[in-house]
Amino acid sequence: MSFPEENGDAPNAQNNDLKKSISAAQRHFIDLLADMEQQLAVLYATYGEAFPQTSAFWQSLAREETKHSEYLKSLHRFLDAGKIFFNLGAFNEKVIGLHVAAVREALAAAKQHGVAEKAALVTALSFEKSILESKFYD
Repeated sequence: MSFPEENGDAPNAQNNDLKKSISAAQRHFIDLLADMEQQLAVLYATYGEAFPQTSAFWQSLAREETKHSEYLKSLHRFLDAGKIFFNLGAFNEKVIGLHVAAVREALAAAKQHGVAEKAALVTALSFEKSILESKFYD
């Protein structure tokens, strides 16, 4: 999308408002995705505490999810600089919200009732597979 001020034309208040609106919506989606990644990190760290014999594996996954969250948050600097992204429109807020809710439910269940290691592996695989299959980051 091209905005007049980026082409040397006189600024247009309507285009500026549109750009701000798009930027705010994109910031919201980035925050949702970053929260999803951070919730996965907390879940995996919790699994690491529950399973000392495989703690290194779970902690490694948790660190990766934290990195993903940080990478997403780093996109704010582009929005702050007036840039917009063209691929964020593919995200569905309801789907992201459902995914975050499912991660939070798994976390609450693990903290309240504990979890078998096989169930933790199945849960983690399910979350990772759903992210890949939904093409969240394509």
